[in-house]
Amino acid sequence: MQEIFQAIASGQKAKVIGLLKRDPNLFQSLTEEGITPVLFSLYYGKLDISKEIYEISPSRNLFEAVALGDLEETKRLISKSTDVVNFLSADGWSALHLASYFGHLEIAKFLIFSGADLSLTSKSKLSYGNTALHSAVATGKKEVVELLLEKGADSNSLQNPGEITLLHIAASRSGSVDIIRLLLKKERIKS
Repeated sequence: MQEIFQAIASGQKAKVIGLLKRDPNLFQSLTEEGITPVLFSLYYGKLDISKEIYEISPSRNLFEAVALGDLEETKRLISKSTDVVNFLSADGWSALHLASYFGHLEIAKFLIFSGADLSLTSKSKLSYGNTALHSAVATGKKEVVELLLEKGADSNSLQNPGEITLLHIAASRSGSVDIIRLLLKKERIKS
């Protein structure tokens, strides 16, 4: 693992910032899975490091803006080309997957308004075949689940491989009673 990612994983904020200031090319470095330093730190639960890297980064991408909840930057990046709304990040997630996973309701609304495909599936090595609805259910983001269902997300979509239903995912998470109720209320759900 590259030094920048080791420093992030171990929470060494000062070292991370020092490395980035010495070598700005590190802002664009990727893990083997294609994850940027901003997203890597966020995935590792190092929100303070992620925000700091994002703030000093000379260039931001859509996936970083969405994951960190930066609605204005998300709008700016999509205004350049609406095609990007359904692109997948190097690590296999769409912007709507990330907004759903992190519970950024306003960004999810904007992405849907901009043409985000509710049925687009992830190509991540960590979780292949998820829709944005799977992401919201898995992380207990009730308001996003409601939005996605309201906008027509398929409550019967299966996570592949494994043919895992949304109800299976919700039932495996503590505190998901409200989400289970939402899914069961949806017409024609298969259990």
